[in-house]
Amino acid sequence: MALAAHPGVGAITGLVLPYTLATAAQVLFERAGGFRRGFTPQRWQGAESANDPLYPLGAGRFGAGCNMVIRREVLAALGGFDDALDTGAPLPGGGDLDIFYRVLRAGHALVYEPVMAVHHEHRRTLDELTHQYFTWGQGFFAFLGKVWMVEPVARPRVRRMIAWWSAWMLRRLAGALVKGPNPLPVPMIAAELAGGVQGVFGEYRRSRARLRELVGRPR
Repeated sequence: MALAAHPGVGAITGLVLPYTLATAAQVLFERAGGFRRGFTPQRWQGAESANDPLYPLGAGRFGAGCNMVIRREVLAALGGFDDALDTGAPLPGGGDLDIFYRVLRAGHALVYEPVMAVHHEHRRTLDELTHQYFTWGQGFFAFLGKVWMVEPVARPRVRRMIAWWSAWMLRRLAGALVKGPNPLPVPMIAAELAGGVQGVFGEYRRSRARLRELVGRPR
């Protein structure tokens, strides 16, 4: 129904609300922003933006993989999802960032429609949430590594994104060290930063190798 309401759009993302706020970790995640992207519909289109030198690499702004729909013919033309950026051990994640990026780079429109809402059950423990932030950093840089590998023309943009992300993370870490959790504590910020550091050093290549190994195993 969402695609029918937006003819010609390549992909749609929607609002993600908490399923429950029963634990300290779930409350903390929501205070830190959760998966929310606001209540205002938005639309993006175009492979580049004259006003944003990072676009469309900051793909997290467009929505979350737990609430997205991709038009079938668009997904088929793009070659489907990249299994090396799937989630769950031993893969790093980042597949939603990758597909949003590819939809836009191919010239299709992407719409954020908050009416298309779902509920998501957040990580229940602080350890699980800390690990989630680690995998977010890891998956983001696995995605950047793929763009670097397959799209040489985008490498200047990737360099700018790495510089921006690193400075942003270090500011967050310094702020948490000086002022205390605001809202995330130091270990969670450090975990995301550590995941990014691991991801930048060949995580996408390693993930492709792990995927080939998994596919080759007898069932």
